[in-house]
Amino acid sequence: MADEMGLGKTLQTISLLGYLKTYRKMDGPFLVIVPKSTVENWNQELARWCPSLRCVCLKGDKDTRATLCNEVILKRDWDVVVTS
Repeated sequence: MADEMGLGKTLQTISLLGYLKTYRKMDGPFLVIVPKSTVENWNQELARWCPSLRCVCLKGDKDTRATLCNEVILKRDWDVVVTS
C-alpha cells in the first residue's frame, strides 16, 4: 500500500494524529518519516487539515538542520516533526 498513490494515506495519518491530540489528549511528540520529495507537501497538508498540530519540517543542509534542532526541536515547541 505504501507504493500506491491516491489511497489517502496522508489524510489518514493526519486524521490519526489529530484524533490522538484532540480526543486522547496525547500531544506527542510524533515523528513522520516521508520521502524527501514530499516533506513540504506534508507540512502544507498538516496545516490545512489539522492546524492545531504544531509541525516542524526538518529539511535543508547540515547547518540548517542543526540550527533547527537546537533552536526549535530541543525546546519541544511542536507536536509533529516531518522529515525524510
